[in-house]
Amino acid sequence: MKAVPMRIILIALLSFVSNVSAQKISAPLIQKGKSLSDIDTSGVIFWLNNIRAFLWNTGIYFNSSSNVFNTNEGLFWPGSTNKNLVFTAGPWIAGKDERDTLRSSISYNLSEYQPGRILSPYADTSMAVANNPDDSRFRILMLSDTSSPESIDYQDWMNNASITGAPLERDGTPLLLGNLNAYWVMNDLDSTAYTSDGGQSRVLPDLPLGVEIQNYVFGFNEAGDLSNTIYIVLKIINRSIHTYDSTYIGWFNDIDLGYTNDDLPGCDTLLSLGYMYNGIDSDAVYGKTPPACGFVVLNAPRRTLSGAMLGSFFVDAGGPAWELPSWGLTSPTEIRNVLSGKFRLGAPITLPGNPTVTTTCPFSGDPVTNTGWTSTPDLNPTDMRNLIGVSPFTFSPGDTVYIALAFVVGQGTDRLSSITELKAAVPTVVSRWNDVKSALVYVDEPKPTLPSEFNVSEGYPNPFNPSTTFRIVLSERSRVSIKVYDILGREVRQLISGEYEAGTHQVVWDGKNGKGMVCSTGVYYTVVRATPMAENKAGFMATRKVVLMK
Repeated sequence: MKAVPMRIILIALLSFVSNVSAQKISAPLIQKGKSLSDIDTSGVIFWLNNIRAFLWNTGIYFNSSSNVFNTNEGLFWPGSTNKNLVFTAGPWIAGKDERDTLRSSISYNLSEYQPGRILSPYADTSMAVANNPDDSRFRILMLSDTSSPESIDYQDWMNNASITGAPLERDGTPLLLGNLNAYWVMNDLDSTAYTSDGGQSRVLPDLPLGVEIQNYVFGFNEAGDLSNTIYIVLKIINRSIHTYDSTYIGWFNDIDLGYTNDDLPGCDTLLSLGYMYNGIDSDAVYGKTPPACGFVVLNAPRRTLSGAMLGSFFVDAGGPAWELPSWGLTSPTEIRNVLSGKFRLGAPITLPGNPTVTTTCPFSGDPVTNTGWTSTPDLNPTDMRNLIGVSPFTFSPGDTVYIALAFVVGQGTDRLSSITELKAAVPTVVSRWNDVKSALVYVDEPKPTLPSEFNVSEGYPNPFNPSTTFRIVLSERSRVSIKVYDILGREVRQLISGEYEAGTHQVVWDGKNGKGMVCSTGVYYTVVRATPMAENKAGFMATRKVVLMK
């Protein structure tokens, strides 16, 4: 487990503006005049336009820890100030191998990643399959579009690409997608994570997956929405001999909007956005105009059936239910649970007032209009973290997947209008990503496969106590009704009634009747009716028998 170094050297500094409406910046990148042997090569400060952020080649994003600016926070906005937005962030991965062994690798302000590539297939039996993490070639390389071809980082990016995996243009020069670009490669085979050396251990007590992650961070030197945006691309390669079934990848972030203890979470499934906003009208750092900020998922190995990149959203609000796993005291099962959009111990998240309908993206309502499921009154403003995830996929040996995200900031005239500004910026951020992504993301994104017919599973478990779950498969958008009847044909409860998109949905019956009372032991029948929204389409009906036992 890599600790953050106690000092950081400013490798590059780009001129900035502190006003989001300022004109385009034209100042060149300034290289610090020190040889590689004289500097700490673990971290850099990525400073572009309104954002100043720490990056570490151990997989820790946006965490200073060395108190360079008298704070442990790691991303500041505006960059000319010490007003903080993010404490730390990083990738989380969990998968189950062919022996049903769950594995995970995560990053917080501690990390289970180390610099370098994996040199041979990882087979659990040896740690000596990765580059030396202290090799200076695996430092973070940072270039602007005006960097001299004679600069050290330019030469190392170009000449060591076969060793580091740094992306190149067809002519062999560095691939620079933005006006400021950073690249490094890391893996989860940190040998110090499996010994008692110095008391260090993996954050979680489990085996690594054997993944290599090539990190590419970039931004644009422009005014407007892009002046408040950083793009992050993770090229993740399975360098092990294992096939990981139902692999989940997520992005953990500890957003601190100025004062840390007054934030609230939200997500927008249409925009594939997970965000934080101020929970009270005035913030101790930003005053009465606190910004909102969050991460947009731009690319994923697999979309949801509704076409969204965002597959799950989970919130750590300090417990008891809304709580992430404890570092070093938990299992990869809990990591996989929260990545899949469940509570830490595996219970499904259900809609408020309707415990029969599950969701993987809670708090997807609109705080501005106070519609849908928002974080209040369920949560009180406090120091929060969240985890955004993508839909699961099978990760075979040698497979490569791309995860792309953008960190975006929006600021309005008050805390709620900042949410509006944040969401309004997303289309521009996505559009610019679409302009450049083909140069970096070389694989076609698999298209979601919609089911070809209606189907209803048997209740599971059955017999059950206290609840049973049905899986409803819809081949197209339909109006769905599910009712429970007793053995005499009397209606016990209506579980759901409404319009649902094509795809797979889970419906839970908690064994209670329409008055909220637990039903008696016995046989019950669940009747599912689905009517396609399209005209002249035949409906579907199915009955499933379940037994409630006490």
